[in-house]
Parts: sequence; C-alpha cells; structure tokens
Amino acid sequence: MPVYNGEAYVGAALDSIVEQGDAGIECVVVDDGSSDASIDVVKGFDGRLPITVVEGPRRGNWVAATNDGLLRTSATYACMLHQDDVWLPGRARRMRSLIEAFPDAALWVQSAEFVDAAGAGAGRWRLPFAGATGMVASGEFVRRLLIQNFLCIGAPVFRRDPEPLDESLWYTADWDLWLRLAAMGDVAYDRAPGVAFRVHPHSQTSTRTAHADDMRAQLQQPFDRHFARWRTGRPTGEQRRLERAARAAIELNVALAAVSHGDRRLLARAARQFVGLGPSSALDLLRSSRLPERLAARVRADVRARRRR
Repeated sequence: MPVYNGEAYVGAALDSIVEQGDAGIECVVVDDGSSDASIDVVKGFDGRLPITVVEGPRRGNWVAATNDGLLRTSATYACMLHQDDVWLPGRARRMRSLIEAFPDAALWVQSAEFVDAAGAGAGRWRLPFAGATGMVASGEFVRRLLIQNFLCIGAPVFRRDPEPLDESLWYTADWDLWLRLAAMGDVAYDRAPGVAFRVHPHSQTSTRTAHADDMRAQLQQPFDRHFARWRTGRPTGEQRRLERAARAAIELNVALAAVSHGDRRLLARAARQFVGLGPSSALDLLRSSRLPERLAARVRADVRARRRR
C-alpha cells in the first residue's frame, strides 16, 4: 500500500483488511513522505494486522513506493491496495478459493465497485467476461486488455514478480503489469466485486491528468510495448481493428480527462475517431473498456459531491 497524505481514507482501507478475519495477510505500507497524520493512522493498526510500515522521503511516485513494498515481503501472492480504496467483505476468502480452483493461472482477478468520497456506492466496475467464475485464455485476455485497462488496480492477485513495475508510468504501471503477467498464461476471474474504488477529486487519476500530451504518452507506451509482443506475423484484419480501437480508446480517455479539467477542445476529435471505428469495433471498445459504467460512476460521485457542499 503506497501512502501519501492519506489520513482521510487510509484508516478505512486498513479496516477493510482487518475485517476479512484472515490471519494470513501481511500488509506493507510505504509512506511517500506524508506531511499529514497518515503515519499515525497506519501505526494505530499495529497489533490488529501483521503490518510493516516504511517511512521514506518524498519521491512523488506511487509506483516506486509499491516496488519498495513488494521487495519487503516474501509472500508467494501479492496485490495492491491504494490508500483511498477498500476491500469488500469476503474478498480474501473468495480470492483464496479462486486460487485453489485455478492454481496454474498467471493472474487472478475480480470485478469491483465504485464508491464516492463518502463511501456510498456509485456503480459496478464489471469484467468483460460471462459467467460467475472461470478461466480466460491468455491471448483473448490480452486482446481485450490491450484496448483498455478494465481492471481496478486493487482487484488482481498475482505471484510476487521479481521484475519491478515500470516507475516511469505514473498513470499506467498497473496496466503494464497486468499485460505482462497475462501474456505468461491464462487468467482466472471472479465476477463478484472484491474491491471498492473510490472516486474523488483528490485522487491521482483526477489531479495528474491535466496535461493531455503527458497522459497520452502514459497510455501509448504500454499499448505499443505489449501490442508489438501480442501481434505475430503479418498484420491481420483483426489486429488492425484492435489497434484502431485501442488508439481511439486512448484519445477518448485523454479527451475525457481534459474535460474533467475544464478543457473540451479534444472531445470532438476523439468522438470522430470513435465513430469512425464502425459499429463492430466501437462495440468492442465499449465492452472491453467498460467506459459507460466508469463515466456513470464519476458523474454520480460528482453530483453527490456538489450536493454535499
């Protein structure tokens, strides 16, 4: 758990782990030089959780803090939980069951829920697969994930990987990791939500996406890296369609982030690119990105936040 000035939410995040009632969980919290009471809140869980607290200088990089935390555990399985998100009841039990059912998977994933700043439900973040639980072949999972990251950062469980997350990717390091792991083997999934992703105006996804060129680069780099690995031989029609859909998804995300900061100039261009995909590719983009439900959750959270003011 990387932490920076998270006193408002980190207690709820840690409480949600305690409430699992699972003695086999180790929690490593890496503070990034917080100037608020985050560390005091975290240290208050000593005795309630097997917890390691790492107090470091300010680096301004949650990915570096995450890498630090992963290096400090000898656990076989790992997952990430950000300071403003929470585990839902039964998360640990369901993930243990999923690993037992599919021990050879390269990655185990769940769907998620959205909550607003006050913790009220704001919608579901579903996986684009049918059935309650199951396995998805590596190639198919990567194909869908290349269009856009459809995984809440706190939802996947993975074998602790000696290769660190890419610290240059402040926005998409998790997407890069999921693509790398999914390329190694089939992926097990549980459609029941296991994590609540908090939508609020002070999250990194809200505060660090104002610069369109920077955000576009953050999205393009993982896509280019993994698309090149997934694509084999001469380009096929399917590969060309996937690339168009993925690049349209990048422009949509950049434009929507700009809109959230009051800049609507990129929206028309992104909309034209989306419409130009045609019905089949556009539908594939919507299914893989889960964009409608993600937008709806943010709208609900924003409306509620305005009402509370």
